[in-house]
Amino acid sequence: PPAAVELCGSLADGTSVSGAAVAGQTPGVDLALRMPRACFLAKDHLNHKYGDKRALYLAVVLRTLRAHPAFAAAELGHAGAGGPAGARPVVTVPPSRALGLRGPLQIIPHAGHDGLARSKLLPSRSNLRAAGDGEAAPTPRYNNRVLEDILMLSAADDVRACVSSNPSLAEAMVLAKVWLMQRHLHRAPGGVSPFQLCLILCHLQGTATLNAEMTPWQMVRAALLYLSHSRGVELQSAASHPLRTAGAVMARGTPKDDMAMSLAAFDVVLLDSSGQLNVLASVSASGFAELVWH
Repeated sequence: PPAAVELCGSLADGTSVSGAAVAGQTPGVDLALRMPRACFLAKDHLNHKYGDKRALYLAVVLRTLRAHPAFAAAELGHAGAGGPAGARPVVTVPPSRALGLRGPLQIIPHAGHDGLARSKLLPSRSNLRAAGDGEAAPTPRYNNRVLEDILMLSAADDVRACVSSNPSLAEAMVLAKVWLMQRHLHRAPGGVSPFQLCLILCHLQGTATLNAEMTPWQMVRAALLYLSHSRGVELQSAASHPLRTAGAVMARGTPKDDMAMSLAAFDVVLLDSSGQLNVLASVSASGFAELVWH
């Protein structure tokens, strides 16, 4: 059984968007299942071992649910930011009157803080190795993807902490999400997801660009103005480098070496409160440029 089951997602932090605001949008329920510590070994961060164990655990969850008649329609799905490349497997349960579900239920397994050693997942570490290889190159994108599962709830806690300190920010997040969804920017490969946009607003509150004296509309306007003037993405006309990015850096107090490695590996960088996870890793230079353009 899971070590813990927790409600997560926009329903938990009060920023869900209804179908009345965005056509075709049905608010769902996200449940995070923390995998037991006993599932992991010391080197499961290497060579996709964690991903394989997560997939196996998810298959067991699906088989167990389908054994109950009320969950017979449960199936494997995908959820995540950045389009298909950023998605990861989840169990999806469609809306059901018997279960009292008006929207879909997503069950998302994760490692939790004690599952894997975070120190082994720094951007400078190499975790994809072949037998007989010499010094392997760093694997910052792979490392960040594993970190996403370890720190998934921490990023959600960051949003809840921002909202609790400034209740008007929750409404601003809903308005910003509606703005993003109505333009379908979140559906493009490499685009910014609604949750990632909330994290950007949290960052702007932390840098005093947004404050509690503002109305939700003023917060959204200030955030859009900030993004429209962002110099994070630079378009180049050179044929050999049609599109380059210097990275939109949205973090403070980060060691220079780790930040330099993140900037070299990712188009856009926004580190969470741990200073380790790039929550915008799935956002491409073109996706960020499109957000800025709008």
